[in-house]
Amino acid sequence: MSIFLEKASEEQKKVIVSEFKNNYPIVIIAWAWSGKTTTIINKIWYSIEKWINPQEILAMSFSNKSAKEIKDRVQNKIWNKANWITCWTFHSIALNILKTNIPEFRKYKILDQEDDKKYIKKIYDKYFWPTIKDLKKEFKEWKIEEEEFMFLNSLISSLNDIQWCIARSKNTNENIYNVIFDKIVQKQENIAITRPLKYNTYDNILFSEEEYNIFIEKVVKFSKEVDLPKLFFENLKYTISTIKEYENNKKRDKYNSFDDLLVNIVKFLNKNDLVRKNIDKKYKYIYVDEFQDVNFIQFEFLKLINKDFNYLIVVWDWDQAIYSFRWCDSYYFTNMKNIYPNTRIFYLNDNYRSDWQIVAVANHLIKNNQFRYEKEMNNIKDIVNPPILLESNEEKHLFEKIVQKIKAINNFEETAILYRNNSHNLEIQKELIKNRIPFKVVWWQNILNKKYSKDIRAFLSILSSIDPISLERVLTVFPSVWKKTAETFIAEISGLKENENTLFDVWKEWQIDILAWHKTLNKLYEFMSNFFSNKKTLAETLNDFKSILEKDIDKKIKIDKIEYEKEILEEVINIILELYNNWNTIEEILEKITLDNLEEKEEHNVVTLSTIHRAKWLEWENVFIIKAYKNIFPWFQSMQSNFLLEEERNLFYVAITRAKNNLYFWIANYYFNWFEEKSIIQSMFIDEIFEYLE
Repeated sequence: MSIFLEKASEEQKKVIVSEFKNNYPIVIIAWAWSGKTTTIINKIWYSIEKWINPQEILAMSFSNKSAKEIKDRVQNKIWNKANWITCWTFHSIALNILKTNIPEFRKYKILDQEDDKKYIKKIYDKYFWPTIKDLKKEFKEWKIEEEEFMFLNSLISSLNDIQWCIARSKNTNENIYNVIFDKIVQKQENIAITRPLKYNTYDNILFSEEEYNIFIEKVVKFSKEVDLPKLFFENLKYTISTIKEYENNKKRDKYNSFDDLLVNIVKFLNKNDLVRKNIDKKYKYIYVDEFQDVNFIQFEFLKLINKDFNYLIVVWDWDQAIYSFRWCDSYYFTNMKNIYPNTRIFYLNDNYRSDWQIVAVANHLIKNNQFRYEKEMNNIKDIVNPPILLESNEEKHLFEKIVQKIKAINNFEETAILYRNNSHNLEIQKELIKNRIPFKVVWWQNILNKKYSKDIRAFLSILSSIDPISLERVLTVFPSVWKKTAETFIAEISGLKENENTLFDVWKEWQIDILAWHKTLNKLYEFMSNFFSNKKTLAETLNDFKSILEKDIDKKIKIDKIEYEKEILEEVINIILELYNNWNTIEEILEKITLDNLEEKEEHNVVTLSTIHRAKWLEWENVFIIKAYKNIFPWFQSMQSNFLLEEERNLFYVAITRAKNNLYFWIANYYFNWFEEKSIIQSMFIDEIFEYLE
């Protein structure tokens, strides 16, 4: 027997030894902690053992951590062939294909979420700020009542609204006008938007005149129904102008957002069938983990590179589908047999991690969802620790009890406190600090995305090209350089020489008088001059710039945090230099940082505080679920839609299945808000599992 089958369950063996057949995809429907990733890895090992070329294997995932885990675990067993396997995220492979086949694309930079928001905000402020300012002024001067102010203010698209419309259009392939109209209706009628329609082109932000006229007719009709004033139409005009200018400016400045990468790859492969065929032939065997998280544009990409040689294996657990806000769509879950008629389905039903009573609670909860494959999770462990529901009258005392329980457990590293939203962790943080219990908060943001780390990255970027966003960030780091000065300087620099590679090239070519702009900018010129004349290495140049940042840290950061911030800067520079030794160019370093979202160092012997979304791939011996209250969990807007309500239940299920041995639900009866007692009603999800709790 193959070593890859020795420890596998009967269910896992069926998957591992299943024969590859063209146009006969394999779907693995798996429970939480059923060994699905292990099964995928064993399938890869077994396939190579049976003489499948490892260079033809592509493992795709939605997170770099997951892709890296697959690569590392394969490498542990067959290290000599593991490097031939490609393990990438959807965005990474899309970028690789685009850069390999479109030379012009190599000049484009990828905007991370923060920079993307700043980029569009400049345009947004230009159109919307005068209206917002006038409205606030009228309210302040009592020219309009508070109720009217709130109503008029609600007509103005927020920056988040506009970003939401752009993201939905690109990820679902919907026409932008339909998306904007849906958002208008949502805001005015306070309803939740559930799932999108599909369109078959990949240029949905082109604003054709015909589509615009249809859109305006719909809007006029709706405005009459709800009696909307003139400001509504002004807002609409500004929204469309902001999106148009944003898209045009990105092309001019050679930027791509994360969403652009997938839209561009789908457009490119649809127009270039020879390239598509070559990629399809190169990667015959494609594995996709966490397939329940796929959205429309990702699936279109997958179909294009898996068309001629269809040896596809996907793993999903619809009960863990919790990312509809990223436009993940259950359509593929329910229609896999229609899309691929010869699909073979395997089940992994055994949970190897959690106590059997935790498994029972999860089973009982998730059966309340109607939109799912019927399956039953089996427990393997026979430890009996029933989940516990603990109550307190006042919420303040609840957090004190949680901390005392954590002290009694005395295993910080294997303890987590999970909650629905980040805003829910503040009280428990205070209590942990008061009791001197070490903890870490798991954010979406990592070490390379902190404020001063982003400054270092921006400086690195302007060493490689003229990057307006990074240049503005770097300029405003220097003392007394105001935002207006920076913007004017950037406008002049950008208009001088379009084809120059770097800021230093432009300075040198056009002999700009730096001192005429600002005397402190001479220091920046000196840093860059030393680097490009080879007087100083990259390490020395980054440390020169770091000295400017440290002065800012000394001024602005609280005394107890100064050393911490400086240590982070040091660590970030070390990460960059390590990457510089392994990669050829600064551009490649920046791409890797942006796409890979590199993990910071693990902290040990600390309690973990995390949202449930962020905890999805993690597990602990002891899990505390807090704030399971009505209108918080499930979130109040989800009650308007069965689809969203079931996703909230999926989220609760994910929280439950993070626990290996001990699971605690903590609820209070009331809390104080501005000296007023507010009653708390426990979550409907607690009601659904109440009989299983002790």
